[in-house]
Amino acid sequence: MSKVSVIVCCWNHCEDLTKPFLKNFLEMTKRVDWELILFDNGSTDNTWDYLQSIGNTNNIKVIHSDTNLGFTAGNNKALKQAIGDYVLFLNNDVVIHNEEWLYRLLKEASIVTGK
Repeated sequence: MSKVSVIVCCWNHCEDLTKPFLKNFLEMTKRVDWELILFDNGSTDNTWDYLQSIGNTNNIKVIHSDTNLGFTAGNNKALKQAIGDYVLFLNNDVVIHNEEWLYRLLKEASIVTGK
């Protein structure tokens, strides 16, 4: 199965959006090979400190900009780090309710086959 790069551009809102998003994403993303790229877009709260505490792992990359590049440029900068066969841009205010959400999305796009 193909790898999906999920890119999330974060600006502030660490406690109310980014932390809950990451917990939810990790709990609810199953059955697909993924990497998560978290881009701190010049946050002035503790977002970068939090992302650094997660560190770069096999599945998670954290990237920082000293200044806010804007939504589009921030996503484009993160995109340069993506290694997946497919890319999904996701906002950190998304709440996932189904463990197969990403698999189903790929299946609907005819990227994967089977049950």
